[in-house]
Amino acid sequence: MTKKTAKDFDPTTTPTPTSTAKTGFKGNKQNLPSKPCKTCGREMTWRKSWAKNWDQVLYCSDRCRSHKNA
Repeated sequence: MTKKTAKDFDPTTTPTPTSTAKTGFKGNKQNLPSKPCKTCGREMTWRKSWAKNWDQVLYCSDRCRSHKNA
């Protein structure tokens, strides 16, 4: 087994993350979808944690979710 040194490293070849293939997000945050919170009307920008259930996200925070009838 050969030990890799700094000479063996090629900076032009960087591994691409697999998560970008699933979401299509490549670092440009200007094109993320957004929608208003149902309670306060604040604009909510898409988050990776909301990727699976973005259609069901209605509230921007736990506070808005608990005050949804107010």
